[in-house]
Amino acid sequence: MNAVTDEYINARELALVTRTRKRTIERLVSFELVKPAKEAPELLFTPDVVPRVNRLIRLHIELGVGWSSMEVVLELMDRVKYLEREIDR
Repeated sequence: MNAVTDEYINARELALVTRTRKRTIERLVSFELVKPAKEAPELLFTPDVVPRVNRLIRLHIELGVGWSSMEVVLELMDRVKYLEREIDR
């Protein structure tokens, strides 16, 4: 199977695009931080997952956020954005 199939990219290609390792992509899936579009016979993702993976990697590397805490951090960041929009109104 090719790395890129129609509208999907596999875990190896996603890792290359996001400059990380395939194992990291698999870890993100295991923590349910990234959901594959298809799982069999291999993990396949839609290209729109790339910005989310980049964000997760950046939070992990630059801020030291652990994978198990990541969902809480993302939720808090979303709330802050929402409140900022409300203030701007």
